[in-house]
Formats: sequence, C-alpha cells, structure tokens
Amino acid sequence: MSQEYIAIFMFASMMLALLTGQRVFGAIGGIAAIAAVALWGTGGSDIPFSAAMKVMKWYPMLTLPMFIFMGYVLSESKIADDLYKMFHVWMGSVSGGLAIGTIGLMVLISAMNGLSVAGMAIGATIALPELLRRGYDKRMVTGVIQAGSSLGILVPPSVVLVLYAMIARAPVSKLWMAGIIPGLMMAGMFIVYIYIRCKITPSLGPALSKEELVEFEEISEHPIRFNFFVLAGIAVLIISPMTGILPFNTAALIALGLFALFAVFRNKPGTSYDLYLKEKNRLLFSGMLPLVIFFSMMVPFINGWTSLVESSAVGAMTAFGAAVLKGRMTRHVFEESVRNTLAISCMFMLIVVAALGFGAVFDGLGAVRAIDGLFREQLGLNPW
Repeated sequence: MSQEYIAIFMFASMMLALLTGQRVFGAIGGIAAIAAVALWGTGGSDIPFSAAMKVMKWYPMLTLPMFIFMGYVLSESKIADDLYKMFHVWMGSVSGGLAIGTIGLMVLISAMNGLSVAGMAIGATIALPELLRRGYDKRMVTGVIQAGSSLGILVPPSVVLVLYAMIARAPVSKLWMAGIIPGLMMAGMFIVYIYIRCKITPSLGPALSKEELVEFEEISEHPIRFNFFVLAGIAVLIISPMTGILPFNTAALIALGLFALFAVFRNKPGTSYDLYLKEKNRLLFSGMLPLVIFFSMMVPFINGWTSLVESSAVGAMTAFGAAVLKGRMTRHVFEESVRNTLAISCMFMLIVVAALGFGAVFDGLGAVRAIDGLFREQLGLNPW
C-alpha cells in the first residue's frame, strides 16, 4: 500500500473512532500505536515513550496547570458569580440585556481560564437558571451559552493556542494577538444580534422592571473589605515585573509572605478597611476584580517584562490572593480547584502525547510530503 493510502486510512480511522464517542487521546493515540506496530513491529512501541519524554521536557507546558488553576479558583470561589451579578444589574434594563451580559461573562471567563469547557460549565450553572427564570426564550438561552463558550479558543490566554504554539513552534504572543481581535469581533456580533432580535421581539429577552432595579440602588449590607496585607502582596506581584525592582522569584516569595500574614492577622483591627457602597456600585467594583487579575497577567507578558510561564504564575497567584481577600479560599474551594486542575491538565497532556505520536508516524512515513505531492502534482491543485 502506498504512503498516500496509508495516511488517508489512518486519518479516516481516527475520525471514525472520534465519531463513535471514544476519548480524544484514545482515538488519536490508539490509531498511531496500531499503525506504528503494524508498520515497524515492536520498534514502533518506542514512539509513545519518545513523545511522552518530549512533553515532559517542554518548559511552556507549566503554563497549562497555572491557567487552569486560576480559572477554577475564580469559579469555585464564586468570584465569577459576582461578575454575572454585575452584568445582571447593569445590563438588565435593556431588552436582551441578561443575554448580552452572558456574552460579556463568557468573554471574561475565557480571558480568565482559556478553556471553552469552563465557559460552558459556568454559563450552564450560573446564567442558564437565571435567564430561564426571567422568561427568556429557551432556544436563545442555549444558543447564547454555546456560542459564548466557543470564544475560549480565541481569547487569550487560550490553552488551545498555547498547545498549538508548542507543537507548531510558533510564538504564543503572536497567536494570542491574532486570536483576540476575531474573538472580540465575534462577541460584538453576538451582542448586536441579540440586541436587534430582542428589540424586534421583546418576548425573547424581556428587560428587568423598574421595581426589580430599585433594590440595587440601596446601600449594600455587605461592605467591600480592603486588607492591607493582601493588597500589598498583589501590588508586589504587579509592580515588580513592570519596574524590574525585584526579580520575579523574590517578588513571589514576598507576596506569599504577605498572604501568610493576612491568614494570621485576618481578624485583627487596623489591618483592613470596610467600604460601604450602593449595591449596584458594589457589584460593579466586585465585577472589576477579574479584569484586574487578567491585566496583571497579560500586560507584563505582552510588554516583555515576564515570560509566558511567569505570567501564568502571576495570574494564578493573583487569583488565589483575590479569593483570600474576599474570604472565600476555604479548604473545599482549594481542594476542588487543585483536583480539577490536575484532571484537566492530565487530559491535555495525554492529548498532546497522542498527537505527537500520531505526527511521528506521519513523519516516519513521509506522509506529509506524499499528500502534498498528491494534491499539487497528481490533482494539479494550487498550493493555496
């Protein structure tokens, strides 16, 4: 059998295995392993081992658990809930405003986590019940959540683009910059469509009544507490990379020490300040916290002050500090965040190992060149 037919048969078999509902790493890696053993005998069994060793040596792989941990901390600590409540209040007076706010929530969740599945999970648990309770059309609600969660592939820090950059040896920063504009354009198109559709047919997305909005104009019973130790720790993490005053490792140790002091003197008078605001403004302030975390991570990386791995560590540490600051970093939240981080990180690593093994078999066959010759020489197709 020629190389072209072997390559086509491998690809068709992989797609068939995926269509049967098999796990991605099992479908890709299984086909690669079977092809390797069939072509080269027991010598082909070294391919998965070589692929695994290559993954373990990739320093940028450390970014995956950092980004994922950051997202799960924000999700499990209910900081993402505050973000949705902010959109709920500030956009509720507009027809379709809650659906528009859900798209905004998805964009920011993607910016905090980098995974589409995280946006889908948060949207289904937070936004879906509230939208249905407010009388929104079921088909519109499910479409908004599904379309909004797909933005996680494009909006930085996209984990998918990080994986692609490592496999294709392309700069992560350039891929992120290439993805953010289309991602925001898609979000804008979704918002415009929802607004126009709900203006034409208000029953699809009714606005909140004035009576419902009045309660948010009252002074909140829950103040915003500023703890000086945590604020100082976050400031050290943000300012040090920008100014170069301290090495990153030193800044991280100082921040950890300040967070530890917060844990010891948490209830001591004089270590914090309570700010009472209207409920509407309190929610706006709370909703800005994820944006602060996002920019504290992305600005130093884009400007070259930190590497990709260091920026992911800044994001994870800042999210952890924010959860501690709001008093939501309980043992349950920490355990769930770590458990989910390990599960998702291992899944991604298995997929990368399987993809590298599949690619190694293709390279060994010379299938890429053979397929290129098939389309360009035999079929006479243009390279583009």
